[in-house]
Amino acid sequence: MPNGTEPHGATVSNRKSAVANPKKRTTKPKRTITNADSLEAFLQELFESIGKFKAVELSQSVRLRAVLMSAADLSEFDALLRRISARDLRATMPVELLRMADLSSLRDVSRHTVAGIAARLLTLHPLFVDDQELGEAVGTALSDRADATSLGLLVAHIRKIVAYEGKAVLKPTEHEPKKKTSLTLAELETLRDNAVGAAILLTASSLDWDRDNMVDFLAEHVWSAYRPTDDRSTAYRAQLVSAHPDARRLAAIAMASTLQRLTAAESKLDAAERRAKAANTRLSALEEELKEATKRIAELDMALFDTRHELQRTVDAHHGERMRESTEFKQLRVRSARVVTTQVDTLGDALDALEHGHPQVATEFIKDSVQALQKTLWTLRSEPHDPQGEPA
Repeated sequence: MPNGTEPHGATVSNRKSAVANPKKRTTKPKRTITNADSLEAFLQELFESIGKFKAVELSQSVRLRAVLMSAADLSEFDALLRRISARDLRATMPVELLRMADLSSLRDVSRHTVAGIAARLLTLHPLFVDDQELGEAVGTALSDRADATSLGLLVAHIRKIVAYEGKAVLKPTEHEPKKKTSLTLAELETLRDNAVGAAILLTASSLDWDRDNMVDFLAEHVWSAYRPTDDRSTAYRAQLVSAHPDARRLAAIAMASTLQRLTAAESKLDAAERRAKAANTRLSALEEELKEATKRIAELDMALFDTRHELQRTVDAHHGERMRESTEFKQLRVRSARVVTTQVDTLGDALDALEHGHPQVATEFIKDSVQALQKTLWTLRSEPHDPQGEPA
């Protein structure tokens, strides 16, 4: 027809044909980052999403989660990574990728893959690509050698580079050789904050930092730069009331961490004070016991001294007595031997008198001998005696 419209019958026929052949009405699903079916497709989607990509939580069913669980050699995608870094001048991509890993609770291979991509994008940024020191420090942040000290040095190094070199015209890259881009002061601050944030998240991922670890590091190395110079209590009331909700949430997290640890520290301090009080009470009791024990020891020492002195006197007296008795015994033995010898001679004379027929003389000799022997025998049987041999 002249107006270009189809006859009614043809229209009906076409509609029937469309219903009969539904494939003509289907469309391909829209490509998204989460349904990327390969790592290369994921990186290509990142490239096309520069300036728009925001971290999302990957559910267990999305394709990308399965893709990230397969180990990959990132060097195969170095050209594509360089293209992304050359366009991502504010370094938003590394931070958002690491946030996605945390939001999705990625572990093991998938977290390692995402962290590796973020680290490579950071080191390939036009401002950092020729900085060997930064490259090595980022490598440390990814390894088991990561720690808060090395991270503090990396953060300071990033700030220095941005401060001293960031204002210059960024270098052309092999992917965009004719393009020179200067960043505004605000954009440089964003670049610095994103690069610092990426470095912190890389280390936190390697060390599996919890909330308290993050708050400690940020308070020492990041937030300290924002400490107010005006100490007036009213100077920041308006800012605190009108702060962005995200800032309020972060302040609440930091305060919760601080208050929780402060409460724990106070509990530990109270427990320590109770233990110290108990220890002081016990110490006082032990000091009293020591004082009593010292007094008792002094008394025992004195008693021991007296006992030893008395024992020595007894020993000395006993020794003297034994010496005296020994001397007396020796003297008695000498006297007894002398008497026995004399009486033996007397009895010999008595025998001679009997042999010569003088019994009366013999009897006198025998009587004298018997009396002398009886006296000596009595002396031997008697108790201690005087020098004359008489009983005491």
